[in-house]
Amino acid sequence: MISATHLTTALYGAYRLARADRNGMAYFDSSLDGFWLSFFAAALVAPIFFLLMMIRFENGGVDATAFRFVSIEAIAYTIGWFLFPLIVYYLVQALKRERRFFGFIVAYNWASVIQNSVYLPFAIFFELGIFEGHSAELINLFLLCLVLAYTWFIAKTALDVNGFVASGIVVLDVGVWIMLNMVTDTMLMA
Repeated sequence: MISATHLTTALYGAYRLARADRNGMAYFDSSLDGFWLSFFAAALVAPIFFLLMMIRFENGGVDATAFRFVSIEAIAYTIGWFLFPLIVYYLVQALKRERRFFGFIVAYNWASVIQNSVYLPFAIFFELGIFEGHSAELINLFLLCLVLAYTWFIAKTALDVNGFVASGIVVLDVGVWIMLNMVTDTMLMA
């Protein structure tokens, strides 16, 4: 189980990285144990993510039973937390950055708590119709750009790569996310 000290230290490190402070990396446990503990971030994000999913289900547009919807979304959520790290595991070998793999994934996972705590409430407001129209689209674009810049900074800092390689990792991350969403949506329509 994760300790409160480990949790707060990791979240503080993610906060420091969000402020473009490279020293935020010093707050992470980049060991094998720290790597596995960083997946606790998925448990922190899950409640608000599943609230968003239930609002989407209630708003309609999903042609599936509640059980099928929750099952598919839960499986996709779990796969989403492990698929990108698995791909990155092989990517860092090609980049000759194997020693930095744990640190990158630890920072990436804890940063997702910060990202989702900002983005998911907006997505919920959007789904509820509180934000709509062009202003909602602009806010969504702005938040997406912040998330992408944050991920880019983490990749560049944690893997010690140049900006071009960090950009490629961000594109890979977005591509994996889009692919997983397409597969999930297809399964929900079947």
